[in-house]
Amino acid sequence: MSYLIEINVKGNIILRPECIKLWPELAFLTPHEMLTVIKAYDYFSLYRQFPQDERERRARIDVFKSERADFFKEPKIVKAVKMYRSLQYDSRREQIILYNRKLNQVVHSLEAIDDEDHKATKELLLTAKEIRKAVAELEDELNREEEMNAAETDDKLKLSFLEKLTSNKERFLEVTKPRTK
Repeated sequence: MSYLIEINVKGNIILRPECIKLWPELAFLTPHEMLTVIKAYDYFSLYRQFPQDERERRARIDVFKSERADFFKEPKIVKAVKMYRSLQYDSRREQIILYNRKLNQVVHSLEAIDDEDHKATKELLLTAKEIRKAVAELEDELNREEEMNAAETDDKLKLSFLEKLTSNKERFLEVTKPRTK
């Protein structure tokens, strides 16, 4: 489960208060709007294995059914998505997402090449193998880190939750800001 959300006494999913401190604008989303953003963009969403457009479509339909077809194009939602992504930003998880996108491209390339082109097939298979290996290494690293964090006691020095979110936000904004020449 995501570390950005909680389930309140009524069983509703809500953002943790620390998230609202960093991005007060998120407080103005309705619970259904926030839930849709969470379902589409949270690293631990049940739709995480799908490409972005499919995650958005499934999350929107799950929450709003056939209403609000342009939900993810609404200006306040575009901004909310960026804010939410900044709070949970982890460069390794973003790398995994990128690698999986590249792996899908390799698979489509494999489907498109001629059956007799063994050299191209071999190269694409090697590329796919390397990408899967890189994803597995990143996932192992993340799993080890999560296990270590779960085993730590409060006596050890570690960033507070708000400091961690602030750091995530700053790294995300740094990575996504337009480059000037």
